[in-house]
Amino acid sequence: MRSTQTTCSAVRESPSAKTARATCRAMLSSRSTFTCPSAGIHIAKNKAINAPAPKICRYLIKRPSPVKFPLFFSRNFTNIGHRNATCKRLGTGETQMTPEQLGFDSRKLDRARQVLQHHVHTRTTPGAVGLVLRRAGIVTCWAVGHHTYQPNTTPVQINTLYDLASVTKVIATTTLCMLFVDKDRLNLDAPVQFYIPSFTGENKDRVTVRHLLAHCSGLPAHVHLYENQSTTHDIDIRNAMLNAACQHPLIYEPGADTVYSDLGFLTLGKILETIGGHRLDHLVKQHIFEPLKMNDTLYCPPPHLKHRIAPTEDGSDLRDHLVHGEVHDENTAAMGGIASHAGLFSTAHDLSKCLLAWLGTGIFPKQSIPQFTTRANIASNSTWALGWDTVSPGESSSGRYFSDKSFGILGFTGTSVWGDPIRDLGIILLTNRVHPTRENNQIAQLRPEFHDAISEALIE
Repeated sequence: MRSTQTTCSAVRESPSAKTARATCRAMLSSRSTFTCPSAGIHIAKNKAINAPAPKICRYLIKRPSPVKFPLFFSRNFTNIGHRNATCKRLGTGETQMTPEQLGFDSRKLDRARQVLQHHVHTRTTPGAVGLVLRRAGIVTCWAVGHHTYQPNTTPVQINTLYDLASVTKVIATTTLCMLFVDKDRLNLDAPVQFYIPSFTGENKDRVTVRHLLAHCSGLPAHVHLYENQSTTHDIDIRNAMLNAACQHPLIYEPGADTVYSDLGFLTLGKILETIGGHRLDHLVKQHIFEPLKMNDTLYCPPPHLKHRIAPTEDGSDLRDHLVHGEVHDENTAAMGGIASHAGLFSTAHDLSKCLLAWLGTGIFPKQSIPQFTTRANIASNSTWALGWDTVSPGESSSGRYFSDKSFGILGFTGTSVWGDPIRDLGIILLTNRVHPTRENNQIAQLRPEFHDAISEALIE
């Protein structure tokens, strides 16, 4: 960790002021300040090490264990090959907890970090952040590897920003749909034409909002809408591309099949903007990110955040340069970086806030969550709920242990989010596996291995 501040996590078991002072010294070995908010202590490194016992060490000895602190990082945080933070309840001033207190075997859990490290060494991805949570809080968060494979490149930190790709579909679009449904502003069974009269063509009068969310609308998976478009981010280009997505003909009858469709979600985005009266980025910030305090989740990250962002592909169909700090998806890039199927950048910690809310611990309407996370059962053999996917029979990216009530989503750039309400488990994995090229598909092995290693560390 490159931060110059640490929070003391020494607890009552220190038998003497001398021992407590030694503990503080060890924890301060690579930091420049000592902060103990509950005691009102904030002292420079050398002064903290030599501070009198009554002010620091005796306070720690007398304080009931465990000590409560508001910061996210614990004394187990290290910076030798990986960056690891553990364990905290979300909110302010909560008790730091061990993995064992949250139902995990620490030794077995470290196997998941080793899986990440192995896949960095074998070039599945230059780096990764993995986060494990339960409803009680974050169990652990690892950061391994670097932003790229170049020498002397930036090490990944737990606050590294990743291009979420299709994880945008649930964090932004699906979540906003659920909130609008709860407020009776959106009807899942209303025809799309009710909200977008120009959504016309053969059988398109039969397509409902529910069809779009469940990827069974009849719209194709992907169309290169960006072709013949510039990247000047003109608002007219964005509107033209949204209209083109909505006007595309169906390739099968609504509800008869399942095709994972970016065009379906672009259509959903236009519906949400019509209902909300604002562009999508303003709507999700107002209704989702600000209430959840997701301060590191955004479209179109500004230049001053570029050093925190993991690059994606080195060139693409639309660009001949390293894609860094701009969205990887070509259609979204041509639309100015703001779309309902891709475009968000975020951190693992921010995503944990949204996932916890979907697991029923936050501000989301609990009565509305199940209809979005339960299989829609519209098209036969489909695993899709509304916006979220569910565990596939046989092989699943979630591994072998997630329950049939689980829900998740994958992003093309190498990102994923999975939640299991039955086993009280959430896992977030962020990588830039498309660097330097999208032709690398080893992420298909990494995902289930990582999820299985975490599940096997649970103390049942």
